[in-house]
This record gives sequence, C-alpha cells and structure tokens, in this order.
Amino acid sequence: MKPLLQFLRTTLVGGLLFLVPIVVLVIVLGKALAVVRKIVDPLAEHLPVHSVIGLRTPMLLAIAIIVLFCFLAGLLARTALARKLVRKLETAVLANVPGYELFKGMGESMLGVEKQSGHEVVLARIEDAWQIAFLVERLEGGHVAVFVPGAPNPLSGSVYFMTQDRIKAIDIPASGAMKCLRRVGAGSNALLRGLLTLSLTLGATLTVPPVFAQPAEEGKSKAANLALELHNPVAALVSVHLENDWDFGYGNSKATTYTASLIPVIPFSLSPDWNLITRTVVPAIYAESPFSGGVSRGGLGDIVATIYLSPDQPMRGWYWGVGPGLILPSATDPVLGAGKWSAGPTAAVLRQDGPWTAGALIGHAWSFASARTGPAVSTTYLQPFLSYTTKHDTTFGLDTTTEYDWEGRQWTVPLEVFIGQVLTIARQQIELDLAARWYTERPPGGPQWGLSLTLTFLFPK
Repeated sequence: MKPLLQFLRTTLVGGLLFLVPIVVLVIVLGKALAVVRKIVDPLAEHLPVHSVIGLRTPMLLAIAIIVLFCFLAGLLARTALARKLVRKLETAVLANVPGYELFKGMGESMLGVEKQSGHEVVLARIEDAWQIAFLVERLEGGHVAVFVPGAPNPLSGSVYFMTQDRIKAIDIPASGAMKCLRRVGAGSNALLRGLLTLSLTLGATLTVPPVFAQPAEEGKSKAANLALELHNPVAALVSVHLENDWDFGYGNSKATTYTASLIPVIPFSLSPDWNLITRTVVPAIYAESPFSGGVSRGGLGDIVATIYLSPDQPMRGWYWGVGPGLILPSATDPVLGAGKWSAGPTAAVLRQDGPWTAGALIGHAWSFASARTGPAVSTTYLQPFLSYTTKHDTTFGLDTTTEYDWEGRQWTVPLEVFIGQVLTIARQQIELDLAARWYTERPPGGPQWGLSLTLTFLFPK
C-alpha cells in the first residue's frame, strides 16, 4: 500500500509541477494581450491595413509589442549591470541560504546544464572507501571542503573537511555522477571505466587518461543513439521541436492550412527507476477559407499537454509509458480549436531492436468544460509507427496519426512517410525531418495531402 501511495503522490506532484507553469503562462500572456490591446486598438483604427494573413492588425501589434518587450528584457538580462545586480542578490540574500550554491549547481546538473563554474566532481576517501563527492572549497593549509551526497537522494548528504591528498579529481560530468547516485550506484562501471585501477581500497591509485576508454559494445555513434532516442516518445531526452505542417485541398476552393508548432519535450527523474516525460504542443495556425470568397483565419490553436510516467529502463525489451493528456481551449478563433477543456488517458509502447523502432501511441480525450458553445469532444487517437535508423544517422519511417470522432462518427486517417537526419552544427545537435502524407480517410471538405518540415534541437545529458 505504501509504494502505491508514494507512486500516486509523486505522479500527482509531478503533474502539478508540469501543468501549473503552462496554465500560469497562458493566463499571463492572455492578460498581457488584453492590456496591450486596450492601448493599440485606438491606434490601429488609423492604420491603412486592417488584417495580415487573417490576423487583425490590433492583435498583430499587441503580439509584436509583447515579443519586443520580452526581447528587450532578454537584452537587459545580458548586460553587465543586470548580471551584477543578480550577483549582488545572490551574494547578499541567497548565498546565506544553507547549501544554496551547492544545490543550485547540483540542480543544474540534474537538468543537464553543465557550467565551468560548477562544483568539481571528485572521489573522496572516507575511512577505507572512495565516495563520489563535490569539491566545495579549497581551504588554507592544504585542506578542502567536500560535500558527499547520499543515495538515492543526492540532495542530502554530509560535508567533510580533509587534506587534499584524500581526494582525486575525476573527469566525469556532474549530471552523470548525479544519475549514478540516484540509481544507487547502477552504471558505475561505465561511468568510472578507465579512471580507476582494479581496486578502490585505501591507498589505491587513480589514473585519469586523456580519453575515456570505450567498451566495444558502445562503438555505435552518439548521433545514431540520439536518432534512436528521438524516435522513442518515452526516452529521457530533452528536445525542442519546431514543426511546420502544410495541409492542402480543403473544401471546394482547395484551400491550404499552415500550422507552426513549438513542441518542448522535457523529462524529469522521479526516482532511480522512474521518469516523468512531459510533452507540450503550442500551435499557431493560418487557415485559408475552404469556400470561395470566404475569410481566412489565423491565430493560436488549442494547446495540448501530455505526461508519460515511464520506467527508466525497458522491461524485457519493451519501453512504455502511461499518463494523462490535457487540451487547453487556447484557440484565438472558433475555427482554430474546439473551445473545450478536454482530458483523458494516453499511453505509449514500443520496442527497439538494433536499428528498428516499432510501437504505437494511443489516447482518448473527452471535453469536461466549455469556453464557448459547440459540440462536445470525444476523440480517440491512435498512432502506430515504424522506423529504421542507418549507420549514417538517417532515419526512414512510416506512421499514421489516426483519429476517430465519436460525436461526428468520422475517421481521419493520414498515411505518412518521413526521413530524418541527425546533424551537428556549431556544437548543437539537431535533426531535420521531412514528411509527406496522404489522407486515405477524411471528413467532408477535409485535406487531401500534406507536407511537414521539422527542426529539432537535441540536448542530451
């Protein structure tokens, strides 16, 4: 009973931590738009242009002002004066909080943010054993202060003061050390391979070769591993997708709809064995009128957020994740969204054998509250997928994002083929993905075919 309660508590807290910032961001942006609109509406009446790509001029001006304000705030944050003020705040206030500097650096490491100024990872000799530690400060007289974190919770531990000869520097990332501790030492062989001699007894010597020794089974390129992880929806990989979709052939005017989506995927480690994978889709849509002489529409679409609770390691070769999905009625035009608060279960299951990845996503959403009048939402989603990744980090795939509308008794079945390539540009790893789809089943007046171009930024730990 206790493990079940702990599982429910951590899942609920993780879901709240994921959803609250999104809801707050939507509310703040909505309020900011409302305030700015009151300022720009009188000015927009005197402009010769009243709409651009379907968006009203006051809305465009309000969005432009908010974006400019954020940009100027970002420029201000990069100035020496702003950095000095932040440093003063940290020095005068936050530095007095016990463990602030250490836990700040450790938290950044847990999120995969490595900084040169962070605490150095060392091995500290405690009695007759070596322990992973963080060098906090060098003291006078050849002494040092080190923090030895606990396991599986590395944010708690003990501070030791010892002579410098009782620590050994090791060239490993702080994020790797933290992960090893959260997993109660699992993965130590790979993490410390080539760094230690055969024994870690008192007085054992430590070697730090210039290049980590790589086991033979790890000969596969990092890029190929990234390509496989990227096509695993429950992989613990931070990524940001910029997806561009064009769908053609709407209505009797053969209209086109363009959707630009920002899709951040952020994993969180709940325990050594469980991860929480969050995925948020924020779409901006421009839809031509499907009828001749009609009015085109543009704006923000409904935001979709999903959470997967997934084991850190596959079970008998199978990766899986389950969790809730939430649709926020954030569309700025009735044509661009359902206008309903909707939620439901979602799940992912897949298997990766060598270069092959095969699996499926499934979910269902019911509307439970309404932002405006209209039909209820009851939609089932099913996305089977199959892909093959070559030794040159190229992925070929086939999938279908099938939907069934239970209210309208209507299928939408696009058959999609895609090709993706992992690249490294200026030290940033990315994937470019091109896809084409044909709608084998569609609602009356729906699209006939479409294209997608996606740029994905990868941030492996």
